[in-house]
Amino acid sequence: MLPFGFHEFDIDGWEYRVDYDDDPDDRTRKLWHCLIDPNGVHHYELDNIMGPYAKATKEICRDIIAHKEFQQCRAF
Repeated sequence: MLPFGFHEFDIDGWEYRVDYDDDPDDRTRKLWHCLIDPNGVHHYELDNIMGPYAKATKEICRDIIAHKEFQQCRAF
């Protein structure tokens, strides 16, 4: 499987990646967000949180990572 989008930064073994979708109809560039955990699982929750026009900050990614690790009982 090809990697998703373009690598932006790493946080504690997680990768934040963004893919660009140029829309010729309305001449905008929309973003698709993805967090990839250390096991290689892709998480797309940032699409719902960030929307299509802004990149996530490291603080927002840390919050999502903490939430995902809490859900998976790996918080500590």
